[in-house]
Amino acid sequence: MYVGVDYCVTVIAHFVQATRPGGTVLLVGMGTPVMTLPLGAAALREVDLRGVFRYSNTYPEAVELVSRHDPDGPDFSKLVTHRFKGFEQAEKAFQMAGRTKDDDGKLVIKVVIEAGEDEP
Repeated sequence: MYVGVDYCVTVIAHFVQATRPGGTVLLVGMGTPVMTLPLGAAALREVDLRGVFRYSNTYPEAVELVSRHDPDGPDFSKLVTHRFKGFEQAEKAFQMAGRTKDDDGKLVIKVVIEAGEDEP
């Protein structure tokens, strides 16, 4: 997932909170040379932050991993936390994607816009 520089710090903070205690957040690529990271939250939850700059030729493996339905593997469907039906909901979807939590206090990780009945 590409994340613009303006959103990097917010997204990394989301990832730290969404990762299980003792888990790892992998930062792939270079967002901006200087960032403020939530190190206190990462340390408190024992979440490791790992950076990887070189990721050439990893897309086929990543697509295969996400496409796999391995019962012992990660459940990537849980990353989608909010769904909006129809492209007329796009503005609301983007507003939700810019938030940390929704009105019910649920963490916002991935927002998906699904095509409506009469949309391709």
